[in-house]
Amino acid sequence: MKVIKWLLLGLVSAVLLLTLYLTFWFDLNDIKQQLINKVAAQTGRTLQIQQDIGWSLYPDLALELKGISLSQPEGLPGPAMLQVAEAQAAVAFWPLLDQKIQLKKLRLHQVDIFITEQGKLNSWSGLNQSAGNTHTAPISDTSSEKSSEQAATNPMLQKLQLDALELSQVQLSLQQNGKKPQQFSLQQFSLQQFQPGKAAPVSFHLTVPDQLDVKAEAMLAWQAQSKTLQLDKFQLKGHVAAQPLQLQSVLMLDSQTQQLKWQFKELKIANSQGSGDLSLNYAGKIPALNARLTLDQWQLQSAEQTAAANSTQTPTQQPDLSFFSQFDMQLKLEIQQLQLARLAFSNSQLQLQNKQGLLSLKQASAKLYQGNINASGFLDTRKPLAAYQLDAKLAGLDMLALLKAAADMDLLSGTAAMQLQARGQGLLPDDVKTALVATGDFQVTDGAINGINIPAQIRSARAALKNETAPDGNEAKKTDFSSLTGSFTLSKAVLENHDLQLAAPLLRLSGSGNANLSTEQLDYQLKTALVNTLKGQGGKEKDELANIEIPLRISGSFTKPKYQLDTKALFEQHLKQKVDTQKDKLKNKLLEKLGGG
Repeated sequence: MKVIKWLLLGLVSAVLLLTLYLTFWFDLNDIKQQLINKVAAQTGRTLQIQQDIGWSLYPDLALELKGISLSQPEGLPGPAMLQVAEAQAAVAFWPLLDQKIQLKKLRLHQVDIFITEQGKLNSWSGLNQSAGNTHTAPISDTSSEKSSEQAATNPMLQKLQLDALELSQVQLSLQQNGKKPQQFSLQQFSLQQFQPGKAAPVSFHLTVPDQLDVKAEAMLAWQAQSKTLQLDKFQLKGHVAAQPLQLQSVLMLDSQTQQLKWQFKELKIANSQGSGDLSLNYAGKIPALNARLTLDQWQLQSAEQTAAANSTQTPTQQPDLSFFSQFDMQLKLEIQQLQLARLAFSNSQLQLQNKQGLLSLKQASAKLYQGNINASGFLDTRKPLAAYQLDAKLAGLDMLALLKAAADMDLLSGTAAMQLQARGQGLLPDDVKTALVATGDFQVTDGAINGINIPAQIRSARAALKNETAPDGNEAKKTDFSSLTGSFTLSKAVLENHDLQLAAPLLRLSGSGNANLSTEQLDYQLKTALVNTLKGQGGKEKDELANIEIPLRISGSFTKPKYQLDTKALFEQHLKQKVDTQKDKLKNKLLEKLGGG
């Protein structure tokens, strides 16, 4: 008993003497200058700790630092790489004697991290080398794996316990070559009662300006032997691109194989519900992302958003798509009901691949207004001015429904088939209009041109020529046809067609002209020719205007087209036909007399 008594007395005395020494004679701030000098010697960076280091010994070993900053490497402009307004750490003293690390508290407040890159120089340059050595010694995979294994099997790390980890107001800024930095803000992060092999509650609040604002909570578990981290009951709530988001999922990170897997069990975004999964392999130089997503519906742009977009100022700078060059991606997307601007698609399926900035639309298919559409193409973001190409085929399309949905017009009805090849450069609205170049052909069967009854107008014109009473004008204003075919080109926002052919029961029609997509104006010339009789192809009466080409001009706007029959040209052709007929009669009479003489 006396031995134990003296041991306890000695231990208490040692602790008391240590406390007195640290309190009255030892100045922790002497180490601060040594640390600053060491960082400068090793990295060439400037480390600043503006205020004295605060510390305490009881009830825990605790440190407090304020006003910490670490500069960028020499020659790299921008704010300091790291700034920390306040840092606190506290470690339980007695568990250290048993080789246990019990972090009572680790708190960081108002942290700014600025990662920038200019050419070959970046914010990480020099951090793994001395200031006088400009070459970084390569680290072999073997040594890296060995050190990782040692860290994982370290007995103190195996017994690590963290009572509270708290981060607040952490902002990360990423900048490349002087461009506007991308910013991510971790408003709050909390991890409580964490130790390897046991699940611990974790929560955070993450924001990206104008893009993302989400809060999350989960149960976090770290398996030291397998080096895997798992988030169970992972729930996200917030907004993405101003759309409400709810997500229930499971996430697993394997640091040994450097893979992340994220399974979306229940996803709600905007008015859509779905599921999917995502995997990320970051073992190589370029991270590889694979994703699959299924949604019941999705609306890319509502009518209200379209009106709001039209009322705002048109963007003048090309969108920055350089981030596509930083990863590879395979994406499979299925959407049961898709609203793309004013067009409604169903059973949409899309396969998209990104290869370091070259986005390839491997396959896209959907049902569109009773028909089917299949498309492929690419978007090349590796150039300063993004280039794109699209090849599409449509079949069985309800033309009237499409035109009403896309442009609120009912000029044409029928069942349509179409082929389209388009290419262009630049993604600004004006670029798409002026730089888009396209070619294609179309065929519409069993349809009608709405807004005009061409046979009725010809009857009225014939009545006017013969000074007869015009027919009843109550007939439907449409011209039925059995087929309508042609090809088209699009260049500098002008859509042109010069080989239109229409076959109808009472007439044949050809056309040539253009439509200006910028001004939404029509300038089209039709030439109509009657069949043998106005009673129909099966009739017996020979019409006086049969086989005469009758000009018909279409002008005005897309929504209010104007039709005008060129009666002057019609009269001139009718008069010429009469003269030619009289000439033939006179010639025949002369030949009869000469023959009779």
